[in-house]
Amino acid sequence: MTYIKPFEERSFGPQEYEIDGVKVVHSFREHWIRGNRRIPARCGISGDFEFQNSRGISFSEMSSLESTIEGTVGVEALASLKSSITEKSGVEFTLTREESEKITLSCPAKDCGSAIYHLYQLVRDHRLEFHKPRFLRSPSLAMETPREFVGEYDFHIDNIPDDPDCPCPVTDRRIGAGWVRLMLNRLRITAEYNQLPDGRLQIELGGRSYDLLNDSMTVAASSIPRSWIELAGLPNDVRELDFKFKLLSDPGNAFIATSSIIIPEDGSSSSTPSQDL
Repeated sequence: MTYIKPFEERSFGPQEYEIDGVKVVHSFREHWIRGNRRIPARCGISGDFEFQNSRGISFSEMSSLESTIEGTVGVEALASLKSSITEKSGVEFTLTREESEKITLSCPAKDCGSAIYHLYQLVRDHRLEFHKPRFLRSPSLAMETPREFVGEYDFHIDNIPDDPDCPCPVTDRRIGAGWVRLMLNRLRITAEYNQLPDGRLQIELGGRSYDLLNDSMTVAASSIPRSWIELAGLPNDVRELDFKFKLLSDPGNAFIATSSIIIPEDGSSSSTPSQDL
């Protein structure tokens, strides 16, 4: 069986384009960030919090980028630039202003036991250089480094079944454990699974247990918080959720520390692509 990296990154570029006599050099780093979001849920009491579900580029960074584009390639050539970047990079380069929606996320806990939820989001840090030729002088250089919020999220669920404040009966039948990633449209859920004595791999989600068979499982939409469905970008009237999943580790790596799974950087401040992308 093939196992995947916990939080993989992707880099692209630098890639050069010629747009109406202007050389444009583009690169980006696509990676996951955390915004100091750590939500505890204990002893049957859900942990709720509000956050902004964002997609696009911030107003200030978008205004600066639009001004640079207007002064170099010109707004009439923008469609050609976006099309070229989308074709070469394999991601849709929309250059849209940030749109945000406030969501209240519910993070449930069993009556006996606790959990800590960590929320991460995917961003692309772009670097755009515009080299505009000038008569009898070196080309002028303008550079923009906008951060694009992709609007995709990962919930890491760290279950604590032996919380001394609300202990569980001793019913643990597992002989091994590992980590699995569930994927639902724009939402990923990273959680621990159990290996049972009969060899089955089983995960608990929304208070119910599910066997991990093949590479997918179907879950009733009513069994998980409605806010998760909203975060995944699915319609509110959906009845069944079809999760795809991939194992991050095998049962032999039973008790991986959270720090070895969680590697994204702190997202409290923006960053830009490194010079050597």
